[in-house]
Amino acid sequence: MVNRSQADIQNGKSVRQAINDENKFFRSHPSYKSISHKLGTAYLTQRLNSILVEHIKKVLPSMSAKISQQLAEKEAKLRALGIPVPQDDKGGVMLQILLKYSKDFADAIDGKLTNLTQNDLCGGSRISDIFHNVFARSLHRIQPFDDLTDHQIRTAILNATATKPSLFVTEDSFQLLVKRQIARLKTPSVQCSELVYDELRRIAAQCEALTPDLNRFSKLKDKLSDATRDLIRSKLEPTKMMIANLINIELSYIKTTHPNFISSAKAMALAKSQASQNSESRQKELLAGLTESLNTIAMNDDDKLPDVPPVLRSQDISNYDKGMSETRIIKTLIQSYFNIVQKIIKDSVPKAVMHFLVQGCRNSIQGELVKRLYKVDQFEGLMSEEPHLKKEREELVKIITVLRKAVKVVKVVQDLGTM
Repeated sequence: MVNRSQADIQNGKSVRQAINDENKFFRSHPSYKSISHKLGTAYLTQRLNSILVEHIKKVLPSMSAKISQQLAEKEAKLRALGIPVPQDDKGGVMLQILLKYSKDFADAIDGKLTNLTQNDLCGGSRISDIFHNVFARSLHRIQPFDDLTDHQIRTAILNATATKPSLFVTEDSFQLLVKRQIARLKTPSVQCSELVYDELRRIAAQCEALTPDLNRFSKLKDKLSDATRDLIRSKLEPTKMMIANLINIELSYIKTTHPNFISSAKAMALAKSQASQNSESRQKELLAGLTESLNTIAMNDDDKLPDVPPVLRSQDISNYDKGMSETRIIKTLIQSYFNIVQKIIKDSVPKAVMHFLVQGCRNSIQGELVKRLYKVDQFEGLMSEEPHLKKEREELVKIITVLRKAVKVVKVVQDLGTM
């Protein structure tokens, strides 16, 4: 290469003139004229450009893929941030958000929301599991004679007869005892509604996550969350009241004419069959007890009755065999009627929870949200974005503009490489 000297520059020699003089020099010089076409600034420029283009061709595919990936990521992030909401369209955008959230909530309960987790149960299927597994198992664990001993049953029979010697088992003792056992079904039934309440809260949180626009408007998100929580809570109390009424209905009237209830004749036959077992051994025990009682009375004065003990238990009363027979009859009746009520509660409680709590929330959530949030005087406050979101959107727009220009440049280079 022959470049301009300082004197050439001071004398105003142009670059074009310098290149022409350089070409003349190489073409006329005896040592360089044979290779003059490979010498000079023009050839160096062409050669360097060729090397650069070859290098670009090698790295161009990976560079193009990387730029495209970055562009797609930035555009997706920009879409997530959403476009700025015009002042006169804030109400419309809010309404769209509320409708989408309400629809997702209903679809999650109905099993139509497909973009929830695919790895475990969610939405309505979890509520169904509460009904058919959690609640049903809990109810089945309650047995007819939990916390109810034969002694307590016999005591209730004797207290019900009072001063009147009984020829048959009194119905009062049966009703007293069976009501006590039926009342124990209330606790798991109420807990069933509370578990479903928690599940509806879980569904609401999942629907919030599926509504990305709520992340733009934090105030709207907080108000929507509060409104949904208040709605679900407002439906819980009527549900609990209905469940309590279901139990109270069963307690208010013991329907001994129920077709599945065992008859008195069958209950007595079962009791008689059980009483016939081990009768001889029991007779020996009674004889020994009677002898001991007579000896005790003989030791007292003939004209004085023995004192009544301050605490009198059912096993201290005579006629033990009759008492055991009555106890077996009552136990048979309690078990038969308790099983009937248990099946009724198992069937009616999920229906009550579905009607008052689940469907109550599902059918009214859209109207409740619109009623509480869709107000003209709240548009400005609820639909205002956070300042950092506006700044982030502006930066993303700048980056996307640069990346799109880079994509065009890469395309031009690719086209040149194919020519």
